[in-house]
Amino acid sequence: MEKYNSRTIDELGRFILPNELRKMQGFGAGDKIALTLADTIVVLHRPDSNPNCTICKIDELGMVELPHELRQKLGWKTKDQIALYYTDNILILKSAGNG
Repeated sequence: MEKYNSRTIDELGRFILPNELRKMQGFGAGDKIALTLADTIVVLHRPDSNPNCTICKIDELGMVELPHELRQKLGWKTKDQIALYYTDNILILKSAGNG
């Protein structure tokens, strides 16, 4: 798994998913993306039948909103840094403070 870089959560709970990673994963503006909480990380993937995931949309600027409930469970707040990691088929968000 490779680290991409860090992103900042804005005042609306959003972060920008970099264009390079969107292209690598085949995501475009208006596409739905699934967010699955797994302990202290969030896995971003294509929507499937998993009832435990939250579905969001990627906007035209590549922004994804992290739902308030998810941010609250993780203790992530406005202006917190989150790190993006990726493999060939998944993206992972983790607090940048977790190493």
